Amino acid sequence: MKKRKDNKGRVLKEGESLRKDGRYQYRYNTIDNKRKTVYAKTLEELREKEQEIQSDIYNGFCTADRDITIQQMFVRCETVRKSLKPKTKMTYEYCYNRYAKDILGNKKVRDIKYSDMVLFFRYLLDEVHLKFGAVDMVYYPLVHVFKTAVRDNIIKSNPIEGLLGELKKSYQYKEKQRTPVSPEDINRLINFLSTSKIYGRYLNIFITLVYT
Repeated sequence: MKKRKDNKGRVLKEGESLRKDGRYQYRYNTIDNKRKTVYAKTLEELREKEQEIQSDIYNGFCTADRDITIQQMFVRCETVRKSLKPKTKMTYEYCYNRYAKDILGNKKVRDIKYSDMVLFFRYLLDEVHLKFGAVDMVYYPLVHVFKTAVRDNIIKSNPIEGLLGELKKSYQYKEKQRTPVSPEDINRLINFLSTSKIYGRYLNIFITLVYT
């Protein structure tokens, strides 16, 4: 059987071909038996991609969703995740769309590294000047995006697992401790409401809130 060659006389491997527009392409089957194609400007670049693909196939991480973006994965998570309360879901969506979508949305999930996410969250803290309370709302939906990608065998590990704790430690962040109202203060306020002509009408409401 005559072997195919490119325009420089180099022998092409199985699945490789040279397109009319001058680009090289490699066609392969994913582990879930889906036909996929990758492209490159040079044969060297194409074969680097081939090595990565074959490594993923060997390790069981080459599926039809191999090139899924963070935005596509976020939409998928929104579809399958039903445990969130409506208000929490709305907050996550708002924070993701405002602070993460434009920067990360078009990036492929498998291309994201730990260092990329460190720089992203430092940008939110140092340049956008978000407080950690708002950063939490960006972090948690992204954690779920990568966690789902791990479960779907698209990536091997979650690149931001535990990152928020590391950032809080490096920024010496301390959560504010809530101090409960003392019984003495409660009694003092009840006595005040009991004798006040102006605020006395709120006494029953206050007692209900305190003791239920």
